[in-house]
Amino acid sequence: MAGTRLAVAAALSFLVCGSGPVRAARSCALELVASLDLDPAELPGRAMISAVLNDTPEKMIIDTGAVQTAVTEGIAAQFKLHRSSISQRYRMEDYYGQRIEQVAIIPSLTTGNLRATDVHAFIFPRELTSHAAGVIGPDMLSHYEVELDFASGKLNLFSQDHCPGQLVYWTHDPVAAVPIRIDDFGHIDLDVTLDGKAIPAHLDTGAPLSSMKLHNADSDFGLKPDSPGMQKKDLPVGTIYFYQFKSLGVGGVSISNPTIYMSGGTEKLGEQTKRDFLLGLHELEKLHVIISYKEKMLYASAPDAH
Repeated sequence: MAGTRLAVAAALSFLVCGSGPVRAARSCALELVASLDLDPAELPGRAMISAVLNDTPEKMIIDTGAVQTAVTEGIAAQFKLHRSSISQRYRMEDYYGQRIEQVAIIPSLTTGNLRATDVHAFIFPRELTSHAAGVIGPDMLSHYEVELDFASGKLNLFSQDHCPGQLVYWTHDPVAAVPIRIDDFGHIDLDVTLDGKAIPAHLDTGAPLSSMKLHNADSDFGLKPDSPGMQKKDLPVGTIYFYQFKSLGVGGVSISNPTIYMSGGTEKLGEQTKRDFLLGLHELEKLHVIISYKEKMLYASAPDAH
C-alpha cells in the first residue's frame, strides 16, 4: 500500500505473549503461531484485524505491499509517539504520492496472542479509509508463513520451521504453486496471466482493487481511454478508468471477469515501469492463499476447496 525507496528500520517480529520468541518446531509438522480474525465488516475490500496499540483497541490493515509497519499522523499525535525525521536525501511516498517524512516508535503493539515492542513505524501523512490506525507490513509478516483464508475470515501465521512444500493443509485437491520474488523491501512479485497474456504483478493486500497503468494497458492490450468497454470516473485525485477483462490466472487457478482500474498517462515512462500490474484484494479474496516467505512460493486454491 505504501510505496517507498528506503527501509529505515530493521525487521521486527512479533513475540508470542507469555512465552518469549517463537521456538523452532521439534517435528516436520506445520506449526500454527497465531490465528487472527479478519474484520467481517471490512470484507470485501480490506484485510483488517483488531490490534491493541499502547493499551488502546485499534484496527490495522494487513499490507504486503508496504515496506514496513506504519501508523497515521492522527494516531502518532494521539499517543504522543516519539518521532524522528527521515533524511531528505531519501524520497518516500505513500500509495497516493504524498511524502512520508517521519518515523514513530510504538511502545507496544499486540494482536491476538502476539506482541511486539518498540516498533519502528512510518507515519502516513493522511488518514486511512475505514478509520484504520495503520498497516502491518512485511517487516513483521515476513517472519511467518502467511495464510489468508477469506472464506473463514482468518489470517493464520505459521512458523517458518517446516519441511519444504508442506504448507497446504486445507485441501487434497491440486493447488497452484507459484514462485514469488521478494525484493529488499519485502515486496512480493509474481507472474500472472491476464486474458491469456503473461505479465509480472505486485501482490498487495493493502490495495482494495487490482490496477495497472494506462501506458501498460495500451502497450500490452491495446486499451486506450476511448476504447470500447473502458469506463471513466473522475475523482479528486484524478481520472481513473475501469475495464473488465475475461480472466485472471494465478498459477492454475482462474478468476473470471476481473475488473481492473487504470490511471496515469499513456506514455511509456521507462523500462522499469514497462509493466506495473498490482494484484489487489478484490481478486485475492476469490482465492485461498498462503504466502511462503521462506520458500518464496505462493500456494493458491479456490476459496471453497476442501
